[in-house]
Amino acid sequence: MVIGQITYTQGQLLALLPSGALHTGGYVNALSQFIAAVLNLTAGAKHASIDTTVSTINSDLAGITFVSGTGTALDPYKLVPISASLQATLEGFGSTLDNYNSAVGMGCNEASGLILGH
Repeated sequence: MVIGQITYTQGQLLALLPSGALHTGGYVNALSQFIAAVLNLTAGAKHASIDTTVSTINSDLAGITFVSGTGTALDPYKLVPISASLQATLEGFGSTLDNYNSAVGMGCNEASGLILGH
């Protein structure tokens, strides 16, 4: 996945998700919600009002690496420090991303499945 013009591997992204080794809370919650939102959009979920949020986060992360490593013993995945202001910006999108990923206000029911185009 390309985020902010930086290509991340599946392993790097999985390490950021809630069950991943790099999920430390704080701004990483917003990063994991962002990854989930992009995957939902790619899978055909409703765009609703999330397009602006995704675009803004992509712009805010332009050229900024937030995770590195190949996941091997010699080169484990690591969070790359980002500025406190960028962390705060990402955290500010947390609720919007969580609501989108939880389909709040979209007329969906939990576990109802994805229906393309709806």
